[in-house]
Amino acid sequence: MTFSIPAELGNLDQLTLLNASSNQLTGSIPAELGNLSKLTYFQLHNNQLSGHIPAELGKLQMLKNLVLANNQLSGVIPAEFGQLEQLTFLKLNDNQLTGAIPPELGQLQLLTRLDLRNNMLTSTIPSELSSAAELATLNLSYNMLSGMIPTEISSLTQLSTLDLSNNYFTGNIPAELLQLTNLWMPNRWEPSLNNNCLSPLASETVTDIFQVIYANQDACGFNGEKIPSVNIAENYAINIPSIYVNGQSYRVTLERYQHPTDINGWYWRVATVEELSGNAKQARIMLALPVMIDESMNVTFHQIQLGAETISANIDYYQNPYDADGMYYHYK
Repeated sequence: MTFSIPAELGNLDQLTLLNASSNQLTGSIPAELGNLSKLTYFQLHNNQLSGHIPAELGKLQMLKNLVLANNQLSGVIPAEFGQLEQLTFLKLNDNQLTGAIPPELGQLQLLTRLDLRNNMLTSTIPSELSSAAELATLNLSYNMLSGMIPTEISSLTQLSTLDLSNNYFTGNIPAELLQLTNLWMPNRWEPSLNNNCLSPLASETVTDIFQVIYANQDACGFNGEKIPSVNIAENYAINIPSIYVNGQSYRVTLERYQHPTDINGWYWRVATVEELSGNAKQARIMLALPVMIDESMNVTFHQIQLGAETISANIDYYQNPYDADGMYYHYK
């Protein structure tokens, strides 16, 4: 049995704490919850909530702790969150959020933890984020972020945990990271920058220090871009050797499907999903480039290597009346 969040909760104007985590909640987050002006702790993690995060939550001026992690939330992170002046803890990880990281988050002067990992965020790390002076934990791993890691990050002197792994960052690793002494304290997790497209530092001493956090940068071409990981075989099967689902990498093969009535159409079915336990349809869709899958299961291939040419393509999820349990796609 599942439940949704009643909009009427927004009438409880004296409520200070709302914790409905791990309750199999479905549906969306009601915008009316933005009326809870005295709310200080708001936790809805480990549910099945979907839809966009309402911008109205930016009106919760007393809010200190906001945790919406491990749901199926989509859309962008509201820029209005920059108005939450009392916020110290923001966890939106393990959702399906897209778009850029709002630079307005840099206005959160009391923020100590920001966890946005395992989403589909794009663009760069905003340099404004370095204004969040109390930030101690920053986790942006397993997204689609790109560009250079801003040197302004060195102004986050309280930073003790940093994970930027499994993105598409290019350029040099900022030597300024060595100035953040809390990152290198004994018995702490070392910062992670692996699985990007970063260039090594020139200094041999610094390179030794960064040896662990710099691992696995070899999936990049000479131009600093990741090598396309989709190819079409002679029989038009689509091989996707690297799809990230919940932070783990899987291999998927789509094989050409001969539609019985649309002989001129282009159709594929999911033939194999290796290392993926459970039903592929129900798996949380958190994909790294060059593949994206939206809520309707439509696929966007950003880079397909077809002979010597690199192309982009979209294929739509197709309900096959002859095989209700299979996963099929149609190129229009």
